[in-house]
Amino acid sequence: MEVVVIGAGPAGMIAAIEALRLGSHVSLIDTNNKPGRKIYSTGNGRCNYSNELMSPEYFNDSSSKFVENALQVFDNNKLKEYLETLGLFTRNINGYYYPNSEQASSVAEVLVNELTRLKCNIVTEDRVLDVIKSKNGFMVISNNNSFVCDRVIIAVGGLAAPSLGSDGNLFECIKRLGHSFTDMYPALVGLTTAGKKLESLSGVRTRAKVSLYNGEEFLASDTGEIIFNKNYVGGIPVMQLSSKYAGNFSKKSYLLIDLLNEYSEDELFVELSKRLFSNYSSGKTIYQALTGMLNSKLLDYCLKTASINPDKKASVIKPSEINKLIEALKYMRVEISGNLGFDKAQVTKGGVKLSEIKSNMESKLVKGLYFAGEVLDVDGLCGGYNLQWAFTSGYIAGRAK
Repeated sequence: MEVVVIGAGPAGMIAAIEALRLGSHVSLIDTNNKPGRKIYSTGNGRCNYSNELMSPEYFNDSSSKFVENALQVFDNNKLKEYLETLGLFTRNINGYYYPNSEQASSVAEVLVNELTRLKCNIVTEDRVLDVIKSKNGFMVISNNNSFVCDRVIIAVGGLAAPSLGSDGNLFECIKRLGHSFTDMYPALVGLTTAGKKLESLSGVRTRAKVSLYNGEEFLASDTGEIIFNKNYVGGIPVMQLSSKYAGNFSKKSYLLIDLLNEYSEDELFVELSKRLFSNYSSGKTIYQALTGMLNSKLLDYCLKTASINPDKKASVIKPSEINKLIEALKYMRVEISGNLGFDKAQVTKGGVKLSEIKSNMESKLVKGLYFAGEVLDVDGLCGGYNLQWAFTSGYIAGRAK
């Protein structure tokens, strides 16, 4: 059995390994200068490859059972065991699975070592241009080679991080083979802001609850550390929400940020009153009485939003002013103009329609054609879920007969 795997990311590498283990001769083709290039950049170079919390609810897909069925075949525990049998030591950090070395290269290297041991034909710096279905199999044509094979596994990724090879160059070929795509958007990406309102907050990190609205429609919310920049907001909560925002561009889209989510409005009124009117605040300005409550830039911003003079004596602040400050602290509104695009996105939302794919990742339209990883219409949350999907779908595609 001759198998060609297109794309040497995590999905393609594990697919090639499994096909080799079943006795096939495998050629693994990639545009980069070495296999596993995408893995090196994951998790800020640390490679959070999976998570101890694993269920379909952490994924977005157009079929409620597709990811669920796949995880029943190859889940987080099986992936952890799989990589450990290849020599990887795993470190569990608050439920997130990392290589013990905390180097993404460790994950890539154990996979490459196994590919080498199994005598995979690894072809790098070669771009596949076309896949042609013939009577008895396929012809795969690249810049430098042509391959005749019985099966093709397409694991070329989506449109995110095009500098690493995921630029959609094979999508027209996939369409010619009869497949269709859902709309594709950047996901797990920062959201850009309208105007220069946040320039004074550039570089500020803070924990907050972030809610995303499209006009009056509430889309989703998440809590964690967010990062302000002069023209966008980032951090894991915002990146999670970006997947919900993808198909909902509107001039009325905005984030509502609660900077003190641990307090209700009534509790915050009591807390602020204590700080402003206590004996320790005697003679202090409003700004001095509230120092340490928030990052100083954020405190300045919220006082300005509430039209409160920070140099005014704390003892003379009015209850109505405290209420305005509470509104500024718990309902910080940031208008959204878009996102940072595929260049900065971690994953792609959308892809080959799952209605056209069997549970073993084979095309329902073309016998012997398989898909794995981000090229399919599946994306996950931050926390190792997208790498889990890559490995899960690649494992299944590689073992399919």
